[in-house]
Amino acid sequence: MFEYTFLDQQLHQLSQVIAKANRTFIPALEDDSHTNLAFDSLGKRILGRWINSESGKIMLTYQLTSQNFEWVDENYHIQLSVSSIGKTVSEIESEISYKLQDLNLDDSNFKDPMHYDIPEYSFKGQKIEPFSENQLNSWMHYRLIANEACHALLGHLAVNAEIRIWPHHFDTGLYVNVNSKLGIGFGLAMEDQMAGAPYFYMAGYGLQNQISKS
Repeated sequence: MFEYTFLDQQLHQLSQVIAKANRTFIPALEDDSHTNLAFDSLGKRILGRWINSESGKIMLTYQLTSQNFEWVDENYHIQLSVSSIGKTVSEIESEISYKLQDLNLDDSNFKDPMHYDIPEYSFKGQKIEPFSENQLNSWMHYRLIANEACHALLGHLAVNAEIRIWPHHFDTGLYVNVNSKLGIGFGLAMEDQMAGAPYFYMAGYGLQNQISKS
């Protein structure tokens, strides 16, 4: 899983750019879901959320094969593109911030730090290099499995919920109230010190009292 985990960490860092766009231009929600992301397996990209602009809805995405940040409109036509290859994340953010005026968006708060911290990866501050085919295929394979597992669980429970990637911990997951008493969180987490490898998790939440074991 080394190739998967290495790219997972790189994409965790890069995805903060999309999270910042969401944070800056979308009204805040109490559960912080306005900042989260999604993996589009068909388009091979990481998606943000739709943002209202003077010219219509737009969204910041990261195209995994070209490694470009792309602002797209509702027809998924590219309105603005910024390459990440050969640049630091700080340089990428500066370039996107400078070009926000072309989209009639205010760039004044875009580069502000997020309200959480992510790990200090060893490559922080380094220039982004091209992803290898093996790294990319591995990452997309396991994140597709995560999407499919979440879909299967929702089908089993006969409920609806968003399947998203949360920028803080970078897990593909969902949360749903199964009934009036029980909520469930489920998803694929990044490798951490507890597990030593990526892993699926499930957590139950009592909505009224503690969860009964019976």
